[in-house]
Amino acid sequence: MVQTVEVDATRAGHYHDLALYWGESLHLDVVNRPAAAQVYLTIAQDRHAEPMIELGGSDQIALTTAALDVLSEGEGYYHNVWLREAGELTLLSHGRFTARASIAPRLLSPAPLALAGTPPVTGQVGQAYGFVPVIDGGTLPYAFTLVGAALPQGLSLDPLSGVISGVPELAGDHSGIVLRVTDAEGGQADLPGFDLTIAAAEAQQISLQAGTAAPKLIVDGDSIMANAPGTRVVLEQYAGHLLRLPEGYQRAIGGQTAQDILDGIQGTLSLITPGETIVVMGPIGANQAAGSSTFGEISAQMEEIYSTLLDAGAVVVAVPTLPDEDSFGTNAEKDQLRDVVYAFDHPNFHAVDIGVADRMETGAAAYGAGTFDPYAMKNDQSHPNGTGARFLADRIATVIEGLVSSDIFAAAPNLLSGSDALFGGSRAASSPGILGAIPTGWDLERTGSGVDWTCAKDGTDALVCSVTAAAAPSVLTLRRQDLAIGGAADDIFDMAVEVEIAAGASGLRGVRVIAEGGNTSPGSVDFSPGRTTLFVRSLGLPLPGAEATKDFRIQLLVDTGATLSVTFKRATVFAVGSVAGALSISGSPATTGQVDTAYAFTPTVTGGLAPYGFDLASGSLPEGLSLNTATGAITGTPTIAGTQSGIALRVTDAAGATAVLSAFSLTIAALDAPVNTAPPVIDNTVPTVGDTLTATTGSWTNSPAAYAYQWRSSGSVIAGATSANYTVQPGDVAQTLRVEVVASNAGGDSAVAASAETSAVTAASGSIAPWDSSLNNATDLSYSDSDRVVTSSAGSDRHTRGTQSLSGKRYFEVAVLTDIRAVGIADETITALSGKTNGLNRSFWSGTSFVTDATTGMSMTFDDGDAVQVAVDVDADLIWVRKNGSGDWNGSSGADPATGTGGFDISGMSSGTLYAYVSTKAGGSARLDGTADRFAHTPPTGFDPLG
Repeated sequence: MVQTVEVDATRAGHYHDLALYWGESLHLDVVNRPAAAQVYLTIAQDRHAEPMIELGGSDQIALTTAALDVLSEGEGYYHNVWLREAGELTLLSHGRFTARASIAPRLLSPAPLALAGTPPVTGQVGQAYGFVPVIDGGTLPYAFTLVGAALPQGLSLDPLSGVISGVPELAGDHSGIVLRVTDAEGGQADLPGFDLTIAAAEAQQISLQAGTAAPKLIVDGDSIMANAPGTRVVLEQYAGHLLRLPEGYQRAIGGQTAQDILDGIQGTLSLITPGETIVVMGPIGANQAAGSSTFGEISAQMEEIYSTLLDAGAVVVAVPTLPDEDSFGTNAEKDQLRDVVYAFDHPNFHAVDIGVADRMETGAAAYGAGTFDPYAMKNDQSHPNGTGARFLADRIATVIEGLVSSDIFAAAPNLLSGSDALFGGSRAASSPGILGAIPTGWDLERTGSGVDWTCAKDGTDALVCSVTAAAAPSVLTLRRQDLAIGGAADDIFDMAVEVEIAAGASGLRGVRVIAEGGNTSPGSVDFSPGRTTLFVRSLGLPLPGAEATKDFRIQLLVDTGATLSVTFKRATVFAVGSVAGALSISGSPATTGQVDTAYAFTPTVTGGLAPYGFDLASGSLPEGLSLNTATGAITGTPTIAGTQSGIALRVTDAAGATAVLSAFSLTIAALDAPVNTAPPVIDNTVPTVGDTLTATTGSWTNSPAAYAYQWRSSGSVIAGATSANYTVQPGDVAQTLRVEVVASNAGGDSAVAASAETSAVTAASGSIAPWDSSLNNATDLSYSDSDRVVTSSAGSDRHTRGTQSLSGKRYFEVAVLTDIRAVGIADETITALSGKTNGLNRSFWSGTSFVTDATTGMSMTFDDGDAVQVAVDVDADLIWVRKNGSGDWNGSSGADPATGTGGFDISGMSSGTLYAYVSTKAGGSARLDGTADRFAHTPPTGFDPLG
């Protein structure tokens, strides 16, 4: 049998002895238990010993025979029943606990294993849940498991007793939960499967109290709340004494669709302090365009926006979609969007009543003269006109006034202390255009030449200022100079003022206050406030540095012709708080990219506690991009065209603080076909039959994946010549050559890009007079154009020589392609790595000197692109050099190889046969033109080519 004992949670210290026969089970039922409390049972040998049994639960605790197995049959113990609530323990019941001796049957088989009980099928987030099964038969000990669905988050199964208990954390439905018991012999029994529904926690209404730092105001939605001056500006002048305007509070952006607002919601969430923030949201759905979301989808998006804000702990004041007959969607659909707002139900959700519109009637006929007409609210079918802005702001302010108790004048210590806490004292005005008396400690100034303001103190320490038929636009500024604040960098000091507008005022553009470099919007005569009493507060911006004193200003703005009287009733300056060290993330990621084109963005993070971690608060990156979770860098090469919306990058510091970068959309365009930016180049522009020409591709945008080549001879296609290389054929003699290149990628083929034409092809001379490629030195030197072009890949000077030996009078040219150090002659001992000895193994022109066994000055140098001409008389041991077919040989007007005069002496080179020679710098390249068909200039008379 199972013994059940009841304990009343409202009775503390109750004495109760418990006794049961060995082999029986015990159920402890707790009644009148507080919802958030837990119950514990302890059993020990005496009152001073450690518990031998300690079990916890909610409304039931099951002592199975397995749990009681640690006790000895026939022995006596002590028990306590405890209630734990908010960390405090209360002793509900205590007494002796006796496990009586019993005589168990020896020959009978155990009864079949059975599991019974009816689990509760509903629960609620934050409320304790408990179920104790009843087990019969089988062989001890028992073990309990779950098969099928898992338990809701926050609940757990005791594997020894089968008790399911805990406090659910998330709402949701959980179907097919099956509890199974297994006994010591392997027998099993299942409880019939059950479904468990966890309801959401009941929302509690937030109570808002005006203070220095709260409640914060955030405005989000479309252009109705974004544009200034307009609804938002008037609202700030109606409710400035109730709300704080933090930096970045304006989240609304003109032209946003419902999806745009939802995509950017993380930026708004990052500004919300739970329980201390009002979000004025809307209108939503007024900016849809053909092809965007359906109205059914917009309705779902609206509800998701509201739910997300409410879940973050905000109070939501929702502005319905305004009547707008010219936008996308039917009139009925527009009205349905308004109904979504009014139907949404939550204790912290408040819909702004904009009246009921009869689309069949407008104007005075429907609403009466002077009554607001919702169709006149919009002067351009997108933004409220002056009347509409005042109407909306008044309706929104009325809702907010019902939510916030007290105001900033009562809540904040006023730094304007003493006799001028309001506008106390009186002294004569002294500034131009200011007449009468002004408060002590304040200065008054005005802009607008010829505009006179008359000021006076009334009997309540208020300041009354008037202007009549202002000759020009004017700004009246009340300045409180050098107010002692003792502020440090990043401290925030706000100012709030109450102003009363006398009846009959005209030309008023608005009122604003300025604290730290920021101010509320400048105002417009079309959007002048409609209420007679205004409450205006400054925008809360942090100090850029420490300031012991500071100026605070109140400004009244009027238009030409303005006639009005304004009473400045009271003002307050107060410390809001500090943002010193606050975690922040900033940066402007590119919102466009292209397939196969690298993308990169790295945010800037300040404040907080390093190290930082990064993730996406919403949205996902385009295919091919990735997020570095340690740096926040978004990099990669997009692979698929499309748009990813609502990408919100979040940083979390080591202390758990977070900040979110404003959400952005990233559109990846399909890859465009390549575009040529530098034409292809042929490496040999003076071709001879038998030469192999090599073409470069040129330069291209949009990452080509492949290139196609076509060679042409004097404009005609050369059949089969479709690679980067082409060997000049006899049929090309007297023709010019060019190569055409087409680049391609996933975006398509480019236009044709053509190289420059070569010079006319000449017939082969029988010898090509190349460089000696046996001096290659592995990878340091490479050769092309039938070894007539040498290129160095080394990091320092390298050397090579020609293959044709010099005898008699010989002439050759060296084309300086790039980075050549020396041109001249050398003997057979020269290697790629060693130039041997100057004057003995080589003689050359380098810089402004020619080097033989003595250095001879030159009046000229050679540069990239020059053709160096070299004439050598081996028998006379003389050499001459110049460049580009002009100028003096050897830099001297008396030198001429044709007459054998003025040559440099090379008699010191007596160690062997001589050859053409070149020395390259790191990465240099030169071409040896040693045959007549390759000469760019005319050889001197009497001198023969190398081959």
